[in-house]
Amino acid sequence: SSCSSWNSFEQLCINYCNEKLQFHFNNHIFQLEQDEYQAEGIDVSQIQFKDNQPTLDLFEKKPNGIFATIEEEMQVPKGSDGGFLKKITKKQENHDNFIKPGVKTNYERNSFSVIHYAGAVMYNVEGFLEKNRDSLVKDLNELVSSSKIPFVSNLFKSQGGGGGKGGKGGKSRGATRAGKKSLGGKFKAQLELLMTKLNKTEPHFIRCVKPNDEKAGGIFTSEMVLAQLRYAGLLEVCRIRQIGYPIRKDFRDFMFRYGVLIENPQKDAKKLCMALENKGLLPHSEYQVGKNKVFLRNAPFNDLEAGREVAVKKQAILLQRMGRGFVARQHYRRYKKLLADLD
Repeated sequence: SSCSSWNSFEQLCINYCNEKLQFHFNNHIFQLEQDEYQAEGIDVSQIQFKDNQPTLDLFEKKPNGIFATIEEEMQVPKGSDGGFLKKITKKQENHDNFIKPGVKTNYERNSFSVIHYAGAVMYNVEGFLEKNRDSLVKDLNELVSSSKIPFVSNLFKSQGGGGGKGGKGGKSRGATRAGKKSLGGKFKAQLELLMTKLNKTEPHFIRCVKPNDEKAGGIFTSEMVLAQLRYAGLLEVCRIRQIGYPIRKDFRDFMFRYGVLIENPQKDAKKLCMALENKGLLPHSEYQVGKNKVFLRNAPFNDLEAGREVAVKKQAILLQRMGRGFVARQHYRRYKKLLADLD
């Protein structure tokens, strides 16, 4: 979301798109967590995911959303940016993600704010309706539409005058009084098409982080990087993993790594967990055993790893002792045989 001092309709559309993509990211990543827990039969009722659906509703829900209210004001004969601001404030003043206009300056009085996933952004409504109309000069429209190049002329078919289907009494949703679809309507439709395609894919996310504003190497601005990680939802992913069970070990790996911590070898992961719990190495509330994996929180995992280091070191010393003893006995037998041969 933009942090500049002037945000208008264009930035509103960009931030709405970012909000939609963030929802897709949240839903995919957090749903993967839920799916794995459910597949393994793990209780995750205590885990709460941060959901930005209310913010999306503020933008797109009909009839009181931001885009719907802009379209409504455009149907009014003397509709204005100020009229839109009054309507949206009246409709959404109690919404948790809507901040009504301020009173200190003319800019604030002519603006509203939306609390996005990435933080609050103020939008100035000046020019909202005109930008949403997305109208071309009539002569320019006719010139391009008359092009002999099919690709060019087809681009502007929808920009034609009011004589088309929308010119008679019917006023389609997301359209201006002339019957032409508005910029906001087209933007929403294209974004919905994009989201439909994304939801059919198996996404892999790459998050790009700027280390500094100087565009120079060797400079790391920690506050700037932290803000980007927070806005991108990565800190929320970490939080979800922490309050859940971030460490997942399949049974074979779990038994291989931590079987050395008990005296009696176990061939069952559940029995091994019980033995570790009885030994005080694995608190009962800090782990769960699934169908194929053992789920651990960070604290007991660190304790188990530390205990394993100690146990492996003891076993290494034992092996060293046995090896040195073997070598010493071999030398002794050889020397004893040499002395016997001398006699």
